[in-house]
Amino acid sequence: APKRFFVHRWTADEIASEHQAHGTQEVQQLAHERAAAYYRWRVEVWPQDREADAADLLEARYHLLEAGDAGAASGVAEAAVSHLHTSGQWDREAQLIASILSTLQAGSADSAKWLHQLGILSQNRGDYNTAETRYQQSLDINERLGNQAGMATSYHQLGRLAQLRGDYDTAETRYQQSLDIEERLGNQAGMASSHSQLGILRSAAGHREAALPDHLTAL
Repeated sequence: APKRFFVHRWTADEIASEHQAHGTQEVQQLAHERAAAYYRWRVEVWPQDREADAADLLEARYHLLEAGDAGAASGVAEAAVSHLHTSGQWDREAQLIASILSTLQAGSADSAKWLHQLGILSQNRGDYNTAETRYQQSLDINERLGNQAGMATSYHQLGRLAQLRGDYDTAETRYQQSLDIEERLGNQAGMASSHSQLGILRSAAGHREAALPDHLTAL
């Protein structure tokens, strides 16, 4: 038989209140988890356009955050940003990223990733100065953290930016820096991307014969 204890009524009231509060929290967490699962199911199964998918993903992110599952919320946020970007909803994308960054620790790996995405957004809008600032911020964080893969991505995108500006020498340096890291990491996909971009760069500079080996290596 379970043990029973005599306690003061005030103590009994406090214990009962605490038990009820925990029960309510568990119910609320479960409700948010189920709501998030529902909205994610809609994105995967329901026939709708990208704008509706993005809205459902944002709903799922809200419920996951309320349920305390920050990791899953981050993954859903990435999908939402992708949908917003593809559908041209760049203002909403920027607002969402700003909201995400406000919840992250400055200088974290996740903050570097989102700063990089803001750079891509600025680059697509033709705001190259802001794009360079964001890419450099991301690179600085990745360098401090020793994140080689992140550094390679930043160098590659800084190369793309320099190429768009017509600064081919800087672009080549950045692509080569990215390639060197990808080779050390053994990242075949990254190596192919860097070689391909070097080939495109040399073609743009009028050196088509010099570009051919890079394209073949990428292939």
